[in-house]
Amino acid sequence: SRVSVIWWLGLVTLALILRVVVMYRKGRVIDSFDYLGLLRFKRALFACSLLMQSAMGAGIWFLGDTATPEIYQSMTAVVCFYGLSVMISLANDFRSYVYSSSLLYCQPLLYWLSEGTGSIWIVATILFSSGIGVMVVRTISHNFAKSTDARFDEGRSMVDLMQSRSETQ
Repeated sequence: SRVSVIWWLGLVTLALILRVVVMYRKGRVIDSFDYLGLLRFKRALFACSLLMQSAMGAGIWFLGDTATPEIYQSMTAVVCFYGLSVMISLANDFRSYVYSSSLLYCQPLLYWLSEGTGSIWIVATILFSSGIGVMVVRTISHNFAKSTDARFDEGRSMVDLMQSRSETQ
């Protein structure tokens, strides 16, 4: 029903507002964080991501009994397309992506599994979409980690070189 969808949109909006508030309050002072502060910030963003993906995935349950199969399919398409934005925003954090996308994709997946064998293609589409996302984010986050490690190794090498030069002079 429309009222249920409005409640769902309200839930999604609240989750989004929470993320914006966390980013605004902590993002302005991120330069001053020590290591533990950065970890707390990362945990706060992770919690916001879990909440947001849970809210988006829950849309399938808010449709109600009066919705047609086409409306359920449309909601599933919304979730799968939204999954692309999750993939992009969490591309450098594989762990966060796996947990968040699980909450996003599992809800419509459970709905369609409960509908019986007539929805096997929809189930396959959800599994394909989530599987591709996992593979892409795994590759991107691995490459990001290698790049970051190489930059820190290069920085350490420069520091070592500067120290050895100052010792020989």
